[in-house]
Amino acid sequence: MAPGWTNYRKRLQYQIYDVTNLLEDTNQIQVTVANGWYKGILGFYCQPNQYGDQLGLFAELHLQYENGDKEVIATDENWTVRTGQIRYSEIYMGETIDTDSPEILEGSISTKDFDSSVLTAQEDEPVRITERIAGIRKITTPRAESLIDFGQIVTGVVELHVKASRGQVIRLHHAEVLDKDGNFYPDTLRQAKSIDTFICNVNGHYYLYGTRSETAFIGQAFGTALSKHLPKELRLYLSLNSPILFCP
Repeated sequence: MAPGWTNYRKRLQYQIYDVTNLLEDTNQIQVTVANGWYKGILGFYCQPNQYGDQLGLFAELHLQYENGDKEVIATDENWTVRTGQIRYSEIYMGETIDTDSPEILEGSISTKDFDSSVLTAQEDEPVRITERIAGIRKITTPRAESLIDFGQIVTGVVELHVKASRGQVIRLHHAEVLDKDGNFYPDTLRQAKSIDTFICNVNGHYYLYGTRSETAFIGQAFGTALSKHLPKELRLYLSLNSPILFCP
């Protein structure tokens, strides 16, 4: 979820990645850009464009050759934009991935002046997958809904293994609880739809986003939740000298 959630008009975090081991004889830089918190649906009233209505990318590739020469390849008017397989992506609403569709070249990009004074290095640890949580049971509800129960509320993604034919649509609905009758109950998420749609190609190994403990699905499949957090070794320590406060 880089670059993170900040007041983008005043502070924009940048990330640094070591790509040395990814280099081959021929290389290409590809970056997936989505609405995120900047342009996506956000807030109690689910309004988009909280910080702006146009997406952008600022990137630099720094090269140092064996002879000591250095080169910087930066985003400019020579870059192009394509519509990829991710057709829809909203943090709270879900995502649609069409692996059976080709990428479509949209053309060149436009450049604009950028106030680099708002840039700052990322200040916290990046969120990583820290745990794999297997589904503990499959449930068929009184309404004949098929559910995967992970036994807990999970922040992360769902890894789903399924055999499917080309063009078949797999749709996952996520929720925290069941209703009093044992049926799928997404209403606690309020306006967040939390629906992920996956259109299959000839392959049979898929990764789908999921955020809740109960996942409704159609078909013969079983999933694993990949829990995403800050690294577990990160700890917060608080030192107090007040006699009226006690921290065990």
